[in-house]
Amino acid sequence: MSRSQSTTVDREFGRWRVLSCYTANLAAYLEECRPADDVEDTLARSVHLAVRTDLADGIGFSHHSTPLNRTRDGRTLVYQGSNRPDEAAQALRQEYASQGCLLVLTHSSHLPWSLSGPEHDAPHFLLIDSHDPHQDRWHAVDHFSGLMASGQEQEAFEGWITTGVLLGAMRGPTDFTPGQELRNQLVFGFPVALPPTRYRWLTWTDVLDAGSERQGRWLYEPHEVWSFLADRLNEDISAGLQPGFLDDLWGASQHHRFRCARLLATEGDTRPNLRVLVDEADGAWAHLPQTLRFATDSALRGRPRTALVTTTLERLAEREHALRQAAPHFAPPSWASQPSLPRSQP
Repeated sequence: MSRSQSTTVDREFGRWRVLSCYTANLAAYLEECRPADDVEDTLARSVHLAVRTDLADGIGFSHHSTPLNRTRDGRTLVYQGSNRPDEAAQALRQEYASQGCLLVLTHSSHLPWSLSGPEHDAPHFLLIDSHDPHQDRWHAVDHFSGLMASGQEQEAFEGWITTGVLLGAMRGPTDFTPGQELRNQLVFGFPVALPPTRYRWLTWTDVLDAGSERQGRWLYEPHEVWSFLADRLNEDISAGLQPGFLDDLWGASQHHRFRCARLLATEGDTRPNLRVLVDEADGAWAHLPQTLRFATDSALRGRPRTALVTTTLERLAEREHALRQAAPHFAPPSWASQPSLPRSQP
């Protein structure tokens, strides 16, 4: 058993913590396995928000304009799976021996350090960067941290867990919900095949996933996306329902704030006017999750606040529009030409 001499974790533990429960550890994994790539810049420039609108139940969200599971040399990161814990454990050992690190799909409520209770169980990528076969344990690294729905602050984690604990977190208490499986499928921005198994992990292949193109009706342009989401949010809130995609918008907030931080780091010192626009966009994204939670909780108490939702999304779209105009090179190509979301009439 040995750990690599200079891993991302050793250099700067938690540097990816501002991302989501998927991408925080995905980014760290990609940097471990692809040291030649500038993962931070690639990830930041990929950030967008697109929605699939033709699903019978729910909304599909794409958070990345370029597939994060594809490398420049033609490799693709895909799911592998098993329903047998012994097979899964052996496959994890083989994958670690081949790659020197692992990325596994877990249930957040079954991670010992997680604050997620059973009612808030969610898919969660976990990075493994070392294996101790003598004590049957794995060195787990969880870069994710953030404010939970309970108001508690989830901290990043680094430590050893047994194979039994790891497999228990991978299997979870039940299957993921259909909405969570949709997130698992679209985690890289484009769809990937999901094995119908309880234990899943990621592995590299030279074969391009035949189903990796987006299917169905998608909205990509920001003003269309936010108009659609405002309508769906207000429809659910007015009916006294909790929207089923608040976690998706929380993830979008995290990703866009990461993009803002990267833009400031690369250009903020030389473009003071840009810094102002980035700060305004970052602030709008930072307030989005708490505003939507407040509006939802208020509606469940019989006081719908649809105007608050509409105004919040309109202002966010305006901040994004101003940032797109100032930095069209730091985003998907469609950024440069899109208008802001029109303000609603009083």
